[in-house]
Amino acid sequence: LVAGAGLFAVIRLQNAGWAPGVWPPVPRVLRLVGTGAAFALPTLALDLALPFPEGINAPLPEALAFYPAIGFVAETVFHLLPFALLSLVVPTRPAVAIAACALVEPAFQVVAGGGLDLRNAIMAAILFAFGLLQMQMLHRHGFAAAFTLRIGYYLIWHIVWGVARLPLLYPS
Repeated sequence: LVAGAGLFAVIRLQNAGWAPGVWPPVPRVLRLVGTGAAFALPTLALDLALPFPEGINAPLPEALAFYPAIGFVAETVFHLLPFALLSLVVPTRPAVAIAACALVEPAFQVVAGGGLDLRNAIMAAILFAFGLLQMQMLHRHGFAAAFTLRIGYYLIWHIVWGVARLPLLYPS
């Protein structure tokens, strides 16, 4: 269902001229992964200062399949579909749509995280900044670029830090 909706959204955005449909070249992929990974660092610092719950990360080896799959779903639901829908509502204002779409994931995370406490507010700000970058990449370079940024972020936050954080923050 998400993949089908995502395909519709990609076609809609290409037809509207709001996003290209090409995969980025390998050097750009490496830069995107690195940039996404760098955006994970403030999240790690936040986790050290105001720890997230112990069980928020999927364990290895399941994490290696889970996070790319959930990343595809998240990128489609939080950015691609809203961007395609807003291309119909404000067809001459992609900047407005970019800003609005960048707010979707932080708002979801605040609600899913139980409300607007200090940790969730900081996380929302991090996700909004990251979402703005992802939306710019989606608009300029297509879905693959935005998804690749997310994979870089997930690689550090959910996989590398997901393994390292438990003994550091929750020693047995």
